[in-house]
Formats: sequence, structure tokens, C-alpha cells
Amino acid sequence: MRKLRPASLISAFLLAGIVSTAGATASEATTAQAPLCPYNYLCITTTAPGANPDQLIPAGQSKTFPGGIRAYEFVNNTSMLYCVGGSPSFALPPRDSRSFNPAIRVVSVSTRGTPTGFCVAT
Repeated sequence: MRKLRPASLISAFLLAGIVSTAGATASEATTAQAPLCPYNYLCITTTAPGANPDQLIPAGQSKTFPGGIRAYEFVNNTSMLYCVGGSPSFALPPRDSRSFNPAIRVVSVSTRGTPTGFCVAT
């Protein structure tokens, strides 16, 4: 049986530490880039693409934006279909997200809707 020298053991531990640290850094960077949206919220980002959402709307609630706002990202982390009224208007199904830059005036929960975009707000 071959014995490892202390220098070989130290090298092996250092290499293992470098590999595990590099893996952790890569996964942390990936996590930090994703916008955060809490469970049971509709999240809207109006500041910049990729930023964390600044409009958090609890599931089942609607919100009106008098005069309208520009939005970059929508994340529907609820079990409800949401209707987004603006230019253009669109349906946002549960657990779905969209990234584009419409002017919006209102978001509301729908009682009926289809994936093609037909949305009837309550």
C-alpha cells in the first residue's frame, strides 16, 4: 500500500477547496441575477430589465397605475390568471413571466381567460 506524503495531502485539500469555492461562486452569481418574486405575488419591475421587482401585488388583488407606468418584467408567482391592461393588454397565466416594455394602466385577476390573451377582469 502506498502512503501519501503530507505535501500531497495538502495539495489535494487545496485543490478540493478551490473547486468547491469556484462552484459556489458560480451558483451564487446565477442566483443573484434572477429577479426575486415571493410566492403568491404578482411582481412587476419598472426600474430596469433584470432588476428586482418594485411592484409586489398580493395574490387576488388588483392595482391601478393612474397615468400609466412602463414595465420591463412581469412574474406571476400565483395560482391565478392575471390581466394586464395597457398597450398592449395581455393575459399572464399562473407561474408565468414576460419580459418586454409595455405601458400599463391596471393589473387585475381574471375569472375567465385563455392562453391566447382573451381576458375578462373581475
